[in-house]
Amino acid sequence: MTTSFHPPPPTPTRIDLTGMMEEAVEAENMEDKKLRHMSKDDQALAKLGYKSEFKREFGYFGTLSFAFSVVGLSSCVTSTFNTPFLSAGPAAVIWCWLIGSVMCMTIAASVAELVSAFPTSGGLYSASAFLVPKRFKAPVGFLVGWLSILGQIAAVASAEFALSQMIWSAYTISQDGNYSPTKLEIVGVFGILLIIHGLMNSVATRIMAKLTRTFIFFNFGGTFAIILALCLSGPPKQSFEYVFTKIVNRTGWDSTPLAFMMGILSSEWTLSDYDATAHISEEIKNPAVAAPLAIMTAISVSGVLGWFLNLVLVLYSPDIASLTTPSSSQSNDVGLLRNASDVASAFANTTTTSTSDASASALPVAAAAAAASSPSSSSSSSSSDFLLVATILSQNLSTGLFYFTWTLICINAFFQVNVVLQACSRTLFAFSRDGGLPDRQFFGQLSKRTKIPFRSVWVVILISLFFGSLDFVSTVAVNAVFR
Repeated sequence: MTTSFHPPPPTPTRIDLTGMMEEAVEAENMEDKKLRHMSKDDQALAKLGYKSEFKREFGYFGTLSFAFSVVGLSSCVTSTFNTPFLSAGPAAVIWCWLIGSVMCMTIAASVAELVSAFPTSGGLYSASAFLVPKRFKAPVGFLVGWLSILGQIAAVASAEFALSQMIWSAYTISQDGNYSPTKLEIVGVFGILLIIHGLMNSVATRIMAKLTRTFIFFNFGGTFAIILALCLSGPPKQSFEYVFTKIVNRTGWDSTPLAFMMGILSSEWTLSDYDATAHISEEIKNPAVAAPLAIMTAISVSGVLGWFLNLVLVLYSPDIASLTTPSSSQSNDVGLLRNASDVASAFANTTTTSTSDASASALPVAAAAAAASSPSSSSSSSSSDFLLVATILSQNLSTGLFYFTWTLICINAFFQVNVVLQACSRTLFAFSRDGGLPDRQFFGQLSKRTKIPFRSVWVVILISLFFGSLDFVSTVAVNAVFR
């Protein structure tokens, strides 16, 4: 007898909604429990999708000192004072600084708001990715990130190279202008300074924070030292009418208003890099408040103090009529170009004096001091177009006081490079962490011992050293990067 097998009917699958809900609630509770064990700053960072890895050692004062050091008021005004003065005269220095400062304040306010909302080491590139529609997050973040990194590395290299020039200039002045360092010597000091800054940025955040808190005193000290030293040196050389109303178009352009507006560049170059403070957000306590407040305070105070510094410099400056007017074939440091064919010659002439010595051409400060000591010579008059602040200080101050103020300016520049390097290394770390670099997050790792992005610090040093070494190849090449 044949029997057929009939399998039992399938039991309908029961969906245990209650169990699933319980698991979801349990997972949510575990996540809440993890968040409760975090500080509010780490919770805010976690909500943005990042795990807190840095030690938060920067309080408000340290953050404020960092923001002021990024501006580097006395050193930046020293290197940019030529632009408004040689573009349109004394009045351009005074009024364009005010106009530019207001413009910078509006930008700084926007950046501060973004930093407050998105306090991550990525800074503006992270904020840009968060703010755009989802399909544009990757391309926008990638583009802004690369532009930010390249610009910051170039800033580290250019500021360090300028500091090397300033140091050699002081030595050249001490030798009465009878010494001209070679390119090897200039780049050598540049490399040594980079290594020193690399070592300073390789220590733990706790040490960095303590060190950074001292920078603000040198920043203010250098600025006030210049103002007080000039004011106590004697009566001003120029009248207030000259300072506030004298406009001289020295650009070679027909439009005086356009030449006048070129003076805004000084404040724009000085009151810049607002987002540097954002890049250390993950090392700041209460970054959503401390970072934006530090940015706004630094820019506003530097704007006011910078105006007084420029005012005093103009009051004690030589009459603009005594300075050689740039010829149609040569640009001064303003870098004004009449046509595209002038680009190459402008790069070559931005740091060139009347001497044919290539090494001396890299020392505009020494040239300016030489102009102050020998105003009657033709070479000196030509040289007076370079770093007029050095001329103003050397003409009005004693030798000892000149070196004292110049040393403070160099120290200010030294600290400025240090904080810019710190911000740049954090940007590179964040970009690697987010997968923006083809490095499999190699540079997105922190040192286990110091909890700082050690690899990122030193790759910035190496790339900066490469940029500076371009000076061996061509002055045009190095100026193309630094300017």
